[in-house]
Amino acid sequence: MTQTANPTSTVAAYAAELGSEALSPEVLDRTKQLFLDFLGVALGGMALGPGMAELRLAAQRLAGSGGGPCTVVGNAATYPAPYAALLNAAHAHSMDFDDTHRDTVSHPGTPLFAGLLAVGEPEGVSGLDFLTAAALGYELNGKLGKAHGDRVHQRGFHPTATTGLFVVTAAAGRLVAADQQTIAQALGIALSLAAGTAQFSESGGANKPVQVGMAAHNALYCLTMAQAGVPGTRQPLEGTYGYYAAYAEPGSDLSKIAFDPAGPSEVLNVAVKPYPSCRCSHAAIDGVSALVQQERLQPEEIESIAVMISPASYQLVGGEPEQKRRPATVVDAQFSGYFAAAVAACEPSYTWDSYGRLDDPRLQRIMDRTEVHRTETLAGLASEVTLAARGQSWTLPVPFPKGEPEVPLTWDEVEGKFRSLASRVLSTAAVDEVTERVRGLEGLGSITELTRMLRGHGKG
Repeated sequence: MTQTANPTSTVAAYAAELGSEALSPEVLDRTKQLFLDFLGVALGGMALGPGMAELRLAAQRLAGSGGGPCTVVGNAATYPAPYAALLNAAHAHSMDFDDTHRDTVSHPGTPLFAGLLAVGEPEGVSGLDFLTAAALGYELNGKLGKAHGDRVHQRGFHPTATTGLFVVTAAAGRLVAADQQTIAQALGIALSLAAGTAQFSESGGANKPVQVGMAAHNALYCLTMAQAGVPGTRQPLEGTYGYYAAYAEPGSDLSKIAFDPAGPSEVLNVAVKPYPSCRCSHAAIDGVSALVQQERLQPEEIESIAVMISPASYQLVGGEPEQKRRPATVVDAQFSGYFAAAVAACEPSYTWDSYGRLDDPRLQRIMDRTEVHRTETLAGLASEVTLAARGQSWTLPVPFPKGEPEVPLTWDEVEGKFRSLASRVLSTAAVDEVTERVRGLEGLGSITELTRMLRGHGKG
């Protein structure tokens, strides 16, 4: 395992010292876009996410009758900070619609923003401090995650939950102006609480957002304990039994945990999802949709669809075709390349409402005529789609799905996604006001000027 002299100290020092002046206008703008996207998917997940009503009931029982100072977006009830972090993160991950970072195979924004809201709201932190801590978190996720790449996944863990815990802990420390030693101790405590395995992919997919919620929840415990003087283990990242040794397959490169003195930039490498499904199927959705529109095809004309994807993507959305062709639940469909291709062939857009068609004979016919293949010639999220109809065939390579930094969503597209989800919970006036406040977030004297608008009017 290649490493710098002391990655834990490097991370803690960077987190403690980063100032808002280090944020370029481009980084500031992108961080605001991603925050608006987080709020949208959290509101949507609160209303629609599988298993989320049950999780709220559990959180209410655990929190007791005392309530708390923190907002769970879309909820009238307020919660103690750890439970608000848990619910906001779980809601935001429950639709599989949250942002992604392909080099780290993770969803960085969900645990990060949930944790920062829970820490920042009671403190009344400024919008600029909130954005600085968020940009720091994205930078940490990029550096820590690139050090392990897909090796955490190979080991059977879920890096959004496990790496994410260290990221949120350090970023939350920055938000409350903790010093380097306190952040280092908090990271040492985090090693004892990092959890989340990929077993959800075999059964219990609705447990996946709970793992991400617990990362945000546990980060607050780690920071609070460290602030109170509870000692953490030394070298939690690089130690003999530290995170990389225990949670990642051999070959991690800890020398990548190094920071540019010019300021953070990893937030610019984060993607926004246009479709509420596993990111590995998005290039196929783009490809099928483009060919159907280009040739003005009707679903009944389609004779076959062949989707080529990378081995890593195939593992998530292509394997076990008998099961993938007949997804029984929303979570099953989110991880089915066959369902994704069929929706793209039959509908003008892939939305949450598409999951209401699991038993639709037209979609099932297309799924039966779809093949998903793995190929070593493709890497990452790339896909190649071949569609046959009317006795002809067309092939379209899609190197990057829509929403990646190479083909980003515009501000207006991000706002459109937010509005489509937020309008399920908030009034039109509230949606307009939240959008305006997020666009000018760096000018807010207190984050509470925004969080008050995010509380719904229904039961918690």
